[in-house]
Amino acid sequence: MRAGQMRFMVDVMEPTASDGDDGQTTYTYTLYKRIYAGIVRDSMDKNETGMIQASGHEDVTLTTRYDPNIGYNHRIIWNGVTYRISKVDNVLNLNHKLDLTITAVDL
Repeated sequence: MRAGQMRFMVDVMEPTASDGDDGQTTYTYTLYKRIYAGIVRDSMDKNETGMIQASGHEDVTLTTRYDPNIGYNHRIIWNGVTYRISKVDNVLNLNHKLDLTITAVDL
């Protein structure tokens, strides 16, 4: 990581499970922590002629400092949009840098 790379503030939300009267498990998300992150949008794709086009969903790669508690069950809020974590990568298993691939959640 280089200085100035992580310049966005994102909220990491953790789930809390509760059982309703009908027996269904519902999840509510509360703020786990607010972190600095580097953001790279991966939503564009090239078609067969090499032209860039929208891929239909919003994928983002988020880079932050390593936190062993952040996993697939957490949600990320950035710019008012909620994202689910689809990939967690502890870069080179050094416990230094964490790359998260996140996808926008349709609410």
